Amino acid sequence: MKDNIEKISLNSFRVRIPNAPPLSGWALQFSSTEEAGEIKPGYWLRDWVVAPDRKSATFSFSPELSMTFREEQDAIEVSGALRAHADIETKIVRIPAQL
Repeated sequence: MKDNIEKISLNSFRVRIPNAPPLSGWALQFSSTEEAGEIKPGYWLRDWVVAPDRKSATFSFSPELSMTFREEQDAIEVSGALRAHADIETKIVRIPAQL
């Protein structure tokens, strides 16, 4: 593994990429008034992975913005799924492209 890769957790890594394209699109921000375990109001949806059988999804939140959806409708659907199936309230936030 390269020296510039930082292990974040068991299967997460960070690599420095000069002039990497910025995030843009639609993001979900945890908006429940109470903390949910380690998730605090204002944390961003970091991972959203739907199982191949489409019967479950794995997700996580982080204090840093690190994931966006290209289409607003995708963010709306994920927000609705989190509300309906996990009682998690999120706010949909437009992240403009940085020049």
